[in-house]
Amino acid sequence: EMFPRTAQQVLNDFVDGSLDETQFLKDSQYFKVWSYDYRLYREILNFARQNHIPVIGLNIKKSMVSKVYKEGGISSLSPEEKMTIPFDRNLDMPNYYERIDRVFRMHPHGGGQSRFAGFLQAQAIWDETMAEAIAGYMEKNPADRMVVIAGRGHVLKENAIPPRVARRLAMPQAIVINGDGGPT
Repeated sequence: EMFPRTAQQVLNDFVDGSLDETQFLKDSQYFKVWSYDYRLYREILNFARQNHIPVIGLNIKKSMVSKVYKEGGISSLSPEEKMTIPFDRNLDMPNYYERIDRVFRMHPHGGGQSRFAGFLQAQAIWDETMAEAIAGYMEKNPADRMVVIAGRGHVLKENAIPPRVARRLAMPQAIVINGDGGPT
């Protein structure tokens, strides 16, 4: 989840050893696109590099997600930007609206409930983009296995990435959530 698809060449270059860590962080714009401490992921990325395991950028550009959220939907995107988001987006999955509404209400938002439509669209685009990237990679590499590192809300089997992948590609999936046992 931490890398957009547009960073794929940088990820490839890091894994194959063409980029050192400093240049990788700069070229991937890690600190601009992902606000979490790099040290939380550093060992995973280094393991992938040492073992020549592909790291796949799954996400959409953060600026596009922000635009969809702030403007209330995809109509704010340019024709070129619209071409980069999945055409097939499902906002009607069971309990999806309710779950996203709960998440939305947990955070202060300028504009209040009027911003919910954009928030819902942005969340769906995130999940659909990551599902599309996962299915695309697995279609091209059916003998591989993929470990997806994404936030709790993106991995729920009822209405997040997993059923969106299944809609695109029938494949076995397992979900592991590290949590405190509280509600999801």
